[in-house]
Amino acid sequence: MLLSICAVIAALASSGALQESVRELLIAVRPLVQEHAIAGALPLVGLAALSAMAAFVSVAVLVPVAVFVWGEVATIVLLWLGWILGGVLAYTQQSARVLPEMFKRSSGPRNTVHVGGSQKLSCACLAH
Repeated sequence: MLLSICAVIAALASSGALQESVRELLIAVRPLVQEHAIAGALPLVGLAALSAMAAFVSVAVLVPVAVFVWGEVATIVLLWLGWILGGVLAYTQQSARVLPEMFKRSSGPRNTVHVGGSQKLSCACLAH
């Protein structure tokens, strides 16, 4: 079953008529995306960020359109920006879960150090 689905998709993808239809669609969409550059780039960057955080999401569907509209260099920069943003968001989400646990552990015993006269310094002991 899967092999027959792949064969149908390959036949459609190699169809000259389908390729020409997609090309005409891209030519029609290009001025609209270029006119609204930020609104056009946001889905690409957002989906790239999401694909960096979730393995089941892929930005591959938008890459040919992005290359057609903005060119290779701009597409690479936008993808890179999205992947970095996704990595930062994934890290901060992980940090948001881990850091409170570290501070809960550190609220236990404190060491107090006497520094000259009546000054006291207190520091938390982070026990792992």
